[in-house]
Amino acid sequence: MENKAFITTLADTEVAFRFHLHGTGMLFHSCEKKRIPEGYRGAFLSVGPEKFYSYAQENRCTPETAEFSCLMMEAADFLAERNRTMFHGAAFACEGAAYILTAPSGTGKSTQLQNLRRLYGDRIRVINGDKPILTLGPEGRITVWPSPWNGKEGWAGRDHAPLKGMVFLEQGEENRLRPMEGQEAAAALIEQFIYSAKTAVSVHTVCAAADAAARTVPLYYFVNRGDTASSRVLFEGIRKGGSV
Repeated sequence: MENKAFITTLADTEVAFRFHLHGTGMLFHSCEKKRIPEGYRGAFLSVGPEKFYSYAQENRCTPETAEFSCLMMEAADFLAERNRTMFHGAAFACEGAAYILTAPSGTGKSTQLQNLRRLYGDRIRVINGDKPILTLGPEGRITVWPSPWNGKEGWAGRDHAPLKGMVFLEQGEENRLRPMEGQEAAAALIEQFIYSAKTAVSVHTVCAAADAAARTVPLYYFVNRGDTASSRVLFEGIRKGGSV
């Protein structure tokens, strides 16, 4: 076991990571890494071997994947304490605006994003395939950024863009898109943020981001078959901002 470390940027925030397994560092392939400067006195994000080996056993994954996943939680809490949040969803940019598709794992986010890329080509630019970062700006404006945690497909981009819509997906026998608002929207949103609630600051940041999204961004609920036709319905619906 050997110690490794580097500095990278998550959204607009510089973060230093230290990890134990060489293979863990290779999983950070989508981000730009810089050497730790001599005399660096800043904090490092790291997890102990006992924690990630236990995670590996519980989740039946490799130790490298476990360390990478545990570092994600450390990063999520680090960001939340700095008014940034990590969100579970597949994010893409279209015509200068960002959209996030969110749903429980295995319920169609990747399928919809793949269909959109196939149908609309370069108009669809991937930001992040699984865990984008959200920053909260003036008047509740949210910007979507990539992160190293981009899902099993490894879909990662370099773009960031202002958030213009979120879509909550559910598999079904029809293709039907409708707006969400009020309590339904708030409950759905809060479940998709990634944080461990270690501090009151983290909880406050997540709640503020959820509130901003509910107030400033169109939210949709999309029951869909996961076919190409459903992706056309999705694309036209979110661009027009209405029910389909």
